[in-house]
Parts: sequence; C-alpha cells; structure tokens
Amino acid sequence: MLDATGQSYAWRTLIRREAIEELVRNLRGAGDVTRGVQPFPAADAAKLHALIFGPAQDRLSAYNKLILVGDGPLQAMPYGLLLTRATEIPADPGAYRAAALPWLIRTHALALLPSVRTLVTQRAGTLRSRAAKPFLGIGDPSLAPPELRVADGSGALRGIDVSAAFQTSGGLADVSVLRRLVSLPETADELRAIATLLKAPPEALLLGAGATERAVRAAPLVDYRVIAFATHGALAGEVTGTSEPGLVLTPPATASREDDGFLGLSEISGLRFDADLVMLSACNTATPDGRPRAEGLSGLARGFFNAGARSLLATHWAIPSEASVKLTTGLIAYQAERPEADWAEALRIATLAVIDREGPAAWAHPAYWAGYAVLGVRPAQP
Repeated sequence: MLDATGQSYAWRTLIRREAIEELVRNLRGAGDVTRGVQPFPAADAAKLHALIFGPAQDRLSAYNKLILVGDGPLQAMPYGLLLTRATEIPADPGAYRAAALPWLIRTHALALLPSVRTLVTQRAGTLRSRAAKPFLGIGDPSLAPPELRVADGSGALRGIDVSAAFQTSGGLADVSVLRRLVSLPETADELRAIATLLKAPPEALLLGAGATERAVRAAPLVDYRVIAFATHGALAGEVTGTSEPGLVLTPPATASREDDGFLGLSEISGLRFDADLVMLSACNTATPDGRPRAEGLSGLARGFFNAGARSLLATHWAIPSEASVKLTTGLIAYQAERPEADWAEALRIATLAVIDREGPAAWAHPAYWAGYAVLGVRPAQP
C-alpha cells in the first residue's frame, strides 16, 4: 500500500489463489438478479476485506479514497460491497437499508487501475479534456419491445446472452436476432437527464433509430468531454463467431463490415476520444475479456482507454435499468455541481443515495449498486 505522502506499507497474506477465486465468485454471484435477488454472503465480504487490507485495515480511516490495482481474480472484484467488519445481515434484502450495513463504499471512494504504472502515467502525462462540447449520449437502440423484465419489476437487464446473433459467417451479427433483443427505453430517459444536467443540446443524443454504428463513426467524438453508451454489452466468449466484446446498437437492414449493429473492441480501439469520462452503462464492461489470466481491464474498458478516454464508468454485471438510471444521473448531478470533484467520489455519493434512500428498499442490496466501477484517475489540469 502506498499513500499520497509516499509512505508505503507491505505485508504478505498466505492464501491459495483458488480460495480467492471462490470468494470473488460468491460475491459476484450475489449480483445476479436474473433468478431474483440472491442472499448476500456477508461472511465472505468481511473475510475478503480482511485478506486484502490485512494489518492496514486500521489505517484506512486516514484516507477517503482508495486506488485499487487488482491481480488475477481480484480484477473482477466489485470492491464497494466488501464489509469492513464481520456483520450479521438481515435475511430480507428489503431490510438492508434500515440496517445501515458497513459497506466499504460508505467510507471510501474507489477507483480501479490495471497497474501502478498507469497511475503515474495518468497523473503526470495526461491532461484533462480540451473538448468544447459537454456531452454526447448514445443509447436506447431500436430493438424488441421491452417485455422482458426481471422478476421484481425493477426493469430490464442491460446485458443478456447474445450468442445467437453471432452464428453467421465472418463474425458479422445476425441483425434479425439483434432486433429481438429486449429494448431499454429507460436509457433514453437516462441520457436525456444527463444531457440536461450538463446543459447539452438535443442534437447531442443518438437515440433509437439514430443509435447506429454509422452515426457513432460519423460523430466528432473528440469534441465531447463526457460520452455515454447506454445499451446492452457482451463479453468476449459470450458470442459465437467473434472473439471480441462489444456494445449492441440499432441493427441495420443488412449487416456489413461498416455496420452490423455491434460495436466491437477492435472498432472501439480505432475511434478517437478527448473525453474526461466515458460512461459504459452496459453490463460486463469493467471485467477481464474472458481469456485465461487476461490482463486487468482487458475488455471493453481497454478499448476505450486506447481510444483516448481519461476515466471510465463501467459495470461488472447486468444492472437493472431503473437502478442504473439513478446511479448514473446521480453521479453526473454531483459532478455538475462540483466540477473539480473526483469521478470516484461522485460515484460513491450516487451509490449511497441508492443504498440509503432512492428507489425501493430492496435497492440497498449490492446487486443494484455494486456493479458500477470507476476506472482510471483524474488527470492534471490542461
């Protein structure tokens, strides 16, 4: 551990990799709401917190932000749901809010990085965006009617099994299958709300039939300080016929290399941004890319970093849309009022609002808020 003054602390924790993998798997499993809200493994959350921070746990109160560089299974860890002490939690997730549980996100803003070298690079070698326009939003692609809903009525999930869309030759998406994916009308409201908060004009939104690959490629992306994609996402290995992760956009009448309704990693890497923040409001955008021992942040996030994003708001799992709207608009509202605010702190404040007061009481369960992560740190002034 290295603090802002340059003081360092080191310790060794003896535990098998398989044990860490099991803890992370159990905690991530609590985020799967496709089968209803799952019981939260509180003992695992407290145990992993103790293993990660070891004897430094008592020192954490001196800091309000933690920059985390995970390795192996910890690359996919949503750290905010760790419990800072062993805690008995209610059997009913609807009672989590009243219990005021000691989540790590309560006390610390959290940012993820692929390496310590990245911290040095972002702090010293990268300036903030000089883009003149505040916001570009892409989302609510024209897909199937929003009839698919999770069991508790909290909204459609962003991110589903899209493997059937990639069984054509050459790795092009089957547009007829993409058109049957569930639509996400809440994302249009989300992007409009963000545009209002950032004082962006209506033409800064690419929605519905306008949310296409062609439109994204044609947009002057380097002109925008904040860019948001609010749609379905897929990891590498989840799609047959392509090795890439990507984002679902409005499918064209006929698939082509220029536009098949799926913006893949290699295509993203070829774009150019000058954005302080790219928001990937889709599932699985913060996790490794599915390859064994894949490097940290090697999924969609890597592509956006390569394209020029300073920081990313990404997700570890499929987020119920209505809770997602509260989180993303809350983050932007906080930062709009405090332009110098750190993105990680803005996410912390938005998350606490969902845990403590926004939406149904069941939203206090980590499935609804712990999936979001800030990747990267705020660079120097221009």
